[in-house]
Amino acid sequence: MRPFRSSLVRVALPLAAVLGFAAACGGAPTDGENDQAQPPPTTTTTSDPTRSESPGPSSTQSEAAPSESDLPGGPPPSPERSDATESSVAEERCHTSELKGEVRPLNAAAGNRYADLVLTNTSGRTCSVYGYGGLELVDENGRAIATDLRRTNDPGPQLVQLGPNASAAKKLHWTVVPGEGEPEEEPCGPEPVSINVIPPDETDPLTASWTLGPVCDGGRIEGSAYFSM
Repeated sequence: MRPFRSSLVRVALPLAAVLGFAAACGGAPTDGENDQAQPPPTTTTTSDPTRSESPGPSSTQSEAAPSESDLPGGPPPSPERSDATESSVAEERCHTSELKGEVRPLNAAAGNRYADLVLTNTSGRTCSVYGYGGLELVDENGRAIATDLRRTNDPGPQLVQLGPNASAAKKLHWTVVPGEGEPEEEPCGPEPVSINVIPPDETDPLTASWTLGPVCDGGRIEGSAYFSM
C-alpha cells in the first residue's frame, strides 16, 4: 500500500502547482475581487465633418469706450464727413491768421442773451470753415474767465466756403440770471472785455471784443456750429 499512496502524492503536488500558476497568471477574480483594477471602457466619438458648430456667446463682454456724449455737457455727434469733404477741409481750411472775429448782439429775451460770433475771411483766397471751434471769455487784465461752452446742433456742422471778405457765423446763447452760488444783487461774475476764439481745426486763437456784460451760470454759453451768412 505504501507505493500506491506515494504515487497519489506525486500526482497531487504537480496538479496543485499548475493550478496555483494559472491563478497567479490572471485567473478570473471571484466575489468582485479586483473589479476596480480594471480600467473603464473608452468611448470614442467621431464628429460629423459636414456639421459646423457655432461657438456660444463669450463670457467676456468688451466695454465701449466713452463717447463724447458721456462727457460733461454731452455735445451732439457731428455728421460723418465724406472723403471729398475731408480732403476739402484739409486743403482749403481757413487759418486763424486769415480771419477776423466779431460778436454781433441779437434781440434779447427775459434773462437770455443772444449773439452771432462772426468770422470773416480777410485773405485773398477762398477757404473753408467746418465745425464748432472754441471760445474763452477774457477780463480786462487779459486773464481767462471761467467759460463753459456747450455745443448745440442748431445748426449742426456744415462745410462753409468763404471767398475773400465773406463771413460765417455761429449762434451764441447765454443767461444773465445768477446761477447757484452767484450773487443776485451784483454782477454774477467778472465782466469780460474780449473773447479768445479758436476757429475750427485750428490751435491758435484770435481776439474779438465783448461788450455784452457778464455770463452767468458759471460762464455757460451754448454755441452752434458755423454756418454760412
